[in-house]
Amino acid sequence: MNENFQKIGSWRNGLAFNALLHSHRPDLINYEALQPRQHRQNLNNAFDVANTILGVPKILDAEAVELNTTSALANYATEAGEL
Repeated sequence: MNENFQKIGSWRNGLAFNALLHSHRPDLINYEALQPRQHRQNLNNAFDVANTILGVPKILDAEAVELNTTSALANYATEAGEL
């Protein structure tokens, strides 16, 4: 997987969060099966896997991502990246 997630839309549709997890634990995320237009499903998948399997606190959910600022998304991505 070689993706570019510099734009905030990549984080809001859940693909970047799933890619981050997939890069650390490809056995947990079937990245190729994700659909870019299924924002909430993608986000919930990433947050649920990160929380239940990897112990990353669930400080965001799919609904909150739509309302959160760029800094809140970056903070979560940083925490998840420290797996």
